[in-house]
Amino acid sequence: NAKYFTSANIFAGVEAWEHNRVRVAVRLRPPVGSERSEVPVDHAVRADGGASAVDLNEEAIGRALDEPRLRYDAVFGPEATQAQVYASLCAPMLRDVMLGRVGTLMCYGQTGTGKTYTMGTGSGKGDTRAGVDERDSKVVGLLPRALRQLFAEAGKDDAADYSMQMSYVQLYRERFQDLLNPREDNLPLHDSGTSVSIANLTEHPVASADEALALVRRGNMARKTGSTRMNLSSNRSHVILIL
Repeated sequence: NAKYFTSANIFAGVEAWEHNRVRVAVRLRPPVGSERSEVPVDHAVRADGGASAVDLNEEAIGRALDEPRLRYDAVFGPEATQAQVYASLCAPMLRDVMLGRVGTLMCYGQTGTGKTYTMGTGSGKGDTRAGVDERDSKVVGLLPRALRQLFAEAGKDDAADYSMQMSYVQLYRERFQDLLNPREDNLPLHDSGTSVSIANLTEHPVASADEALALVRRGNMARKTGSTRMNLSSNRSHVILIL
């Protein structure tokens, strides 16, 4: 299995066939919106991408720390682009997926830290953050990029036939809802003893990245959003896209 997690930003990942462990990366976002006009303060954390480390500013935090430097598999500072993050974390995983291995990309972090921007899963309901809108190539998130790469690689392979099906589900208040069939809003988990799956989740055949992205846009319209002090258009649920 391969798993990549992201936190906003922490990104984390697994390359079990190479390292047999979870790989973790951190992305620090720049100030946004009203933060730019606030009184400047020392950043509590600083990225050292060359050393794959995050340095904690003890003076800004207000106390001494046992470990002021935290090391990860990769660290992306505020200047990192979407393309750089994708090339480092996702592109290698997608190449292994094409060899028949399982790959997972996960984004984890506090509200307002940049998960939606990084992943490219804007709600589509007046959401101005980078979503599945690909008109600005600089801000396209990891999910649209991954779908484009996946279908491009499949199209180059003349030695194999590919059949892909997609599911899109949200977890909100401990209930699973099928975003492509929103009336199913309390899907049960099925534990076979060797694996766990979501029962009755619809699967939709997709023959191209455009078809897959159209389903993502459709599903995003059913996502739960709300306003918080840190984010006026916060996605309040967790979503899983299965391809």
